[in-house]
Amino acid sequence: MIPQPEPERTASLLSLAEQVAPEARIELYHRWTTRTRIAREAWSAGPLRFAGCEEGIAVRLADPVGRWTFGASSGAGAPSLLWAIEAARSSEPVGGEEEGPRAWGAGDGSFQLDLDEGPLLEEAAMEEWLDLALDALVRARGGVERGPVSGWIEAGRTVEVLVGQGGIATMRSRNRVWAMGSAGRERPLGALAVAARRISSLSVDAWAEQWTASTASAGRGEWTRGPVVLEGRAAGELVRHLAAAVHGRGAAPGAPVGSGWRVVDDPLDPDGVSGGRFDDAGFPAGRRALSDGHRAVGALEGRGHSWRPSFRDPPEALFTTLLVLGGSEEAPPRTPRVHDLRIHRLASDRWVAEAPGPTYVEARPLDLVQRCVSSFGPVRRVLPGVVSPALLVDW
Repeated sequence: MIPQPEPERTASLLSLAEQVAPEARIELYHRWTTRTRIAREAWSAGPLRFAGCEEGIAVRLADPVGRWTFGASSGAGAPSLLWAIEAARSSEPVGGEEEGPRAWGAGDGSFQLDLDEGPLLEEAAMEEWLDLALDALVRARGGVERGPVSGWIEAGRTVEVLVGQGGIATMRSRNRVWAMGSAGRERPLGALAVAARRISSLSVDAWAEQWTASTASAGRGEWTRGPVVLEGRAAGELVRHLAAAVHGRGAAPGAPVGSGWRVVDDPLDPDGVSGGRFDDAGFPAGRRALSDGHRAVGALEGRGHSWRPSFRDPPEALFTTLLVLGGSEEAPPRTPRVHDLRIHRLASDRWVAEAPGPTYVEARPLDLVQRCVSSFGPVRRVLPGVVSPALLVDW
């Protein structure tokens, strides 16, 4: 078993890095993950079990004027550290006096701790959830033969430590559960993935959302203009794309939005698969309103919202959990309902939305966000990082 990172152990790696690269200010990120996976495949009579660990190091080297370089390596011993330092030395410098601290920062210099105290998931509970989810996937096919079902569920714990010169340190741990299932190659019952902080928040139904007859009722080709209800996965896809376009880093507040577009980004969400009390640069993180149903009121910023896509990447401004606030409205009767949606970004101001059928609609993202006229029903965690009720969109 790979030893779990501790601030003292990571600090000793930082001390070695300072000896190897005395010419630069150094900050070091250390990550350790252990995982257990249970899979069921059509060719196997019983469940398949896998377990493993992964450890990694990332370093940032900063020169006196604030330009910095970045490198990363798997493993966490001296050879991995040296590899990461050499990778940083050979990379192109980025940033400057203004950009450097926003891209990385190590907070205010005080030690910060954010630990998930929940127990690790038992394999028996993982296997039971997987069987229930596969049964739901079979039922969702409605008795039509579309190939065998298969899937896996994985649980893991990740520990992260950030240290820098002057004793700057943060430490965070997270338990997470992922699952993926497949019922052949046909959409929308192809591969579907769900993720959560704990198994009680991992939706069985979300894994097997049905393609109902009403999804295709709008006909083939161009959609008839009018209201459409986006549910589950379709709503999540629209939220994820629109949030990046309307509230991404550098976006200016004030753009008009529809009454159903009331969105916050919440890194403190207790069920969110990412986020925490401080970001991956060590700055305090908090809930941020992005829109209020009238105007865009917020956008991504670096401090407090700098997160790593993986330990091999430097922190960048990213959303954690996008939460759409539900309303009390109801959908008009006989409104077409869409459960699966793909957004094709042909250009920054030209999108095509595709639903099963296939049916299509072309629109600018700012038009789409203004046409989100209401939200209703319970919020659902269908896509990782998005929590949304159903959305009524006037195409």
